[in-house]
Amino acid sequence: MNKIAITLLASSLALGSLGLANADNDRYEKGGYHEGKHCKHKGARGESQLERMTEKLGLSDEQAGQVKAIQEKYAPQKQALRSKMHENRQALREAMHADTMDQAKVEQLAEAMGNLKTEKILLKSKMHSEVSQVLTSEQRMKRKSMHQHKGGKHHGYKEGYDS
Repeated sequence: MNKIAITLLASSLALGSLGLANADNDRYEKGGYHEGKHCKHKGARGESQLERMTEKLGLSDEQAGQVKAIQEKYAPQKQALRSKMHENRQALREAMHADTMDQAKVEQLAEAMGNLKTEKILLKSKMHSEVSQVLTSEQRMKRKSMHQHKGGKHHGYKEGYDS
């Protein structure tokens, strides 16, 4: 019974990742999530995010400098994680499209993707926390309100990992 549940979970994760993998590959190959034809803020990801935060939250020059330093501090980790996730999606796609399914391999890749997503969430949380320390209480409230109003989607500005 437990093996069946694990197999179903791994298959669900793998199938869910497959649909997202194609979309993510297009974004990855274009150099980022903010360079598509439907996106208004093209260019360097960190800079456009910083500009949006400065505009929407009214960051001072000092605050903008501190946020930029936080972005630069985490940039290598974010890029390494994006690369690992990209490689995992490719391997998972290949394993799923193989003539014969290697269940152990698919399970291992699905578990690895889960671990990478956990790592991504932790990294995003660390950055969010550090940026919060730079903001005034009014700016934190405004940021929270913006996230709640838009359901956490990136309308307005998006502070975090994928911006």
